[in-house]
Amino acid sequence: QTRASPRRLPPRPPHRRTPPDSYLQGMAPAVDEYLAKGFKKLTDDGGVLKKVEEEGEEAEYEDDDETPPPGAMVSIHFTGSFPGGGAVFETSEGKAPTSFTLGEKRVVPGWEVAVATMKKNEKCTVYLASAYGYGKTGNKGIAPDQPLEFELHLIEWI
Repeated sequence: QTRASPRRLPPRPPHRRTPPDSYLQGMAPAVDEYLAKGFKKLTDDGGVLKKVEEEGEEAEYEDDDETPPPGAMVSIHFTGSFPGGGAVFETSEGKAPTSFTLGEKRVVPGWEVAVATMKKNEKCTVYLASAYGYGKTGNKGIAPDQPLEFELHLIEWI
């Protein structure tokens, strides 16, 4: 009996993880580019940058806080997108505002940092390095280590 020679397969190509198109579209410009556009650092490492688009209201009374204190229940509208003109991945516009308590860590860390600096009715754009967004795990259509941009509008706090 003759035995058939084993079939030779080509060598396996090296493993390459190809990011989804949404990730490629969202590659963030360097922090310096944001600073050149008028963004300000909210964290020493440059992981959270903010640019005020519409100034908020001054405190009504002298002893009122101009920005929400830790523990305040805040209500915001937001639109999240990938930096550099990337696609919108989520928005609250046209829906009820999103509410959360500052300091309870129930939202991405960058929101905690940015919202704590906002005045009532302020609108701003924030850049979040991945560590201040969804980090190494990503989230529903957001690749791991993906920087993000959010338009935030602080409606009120109590």
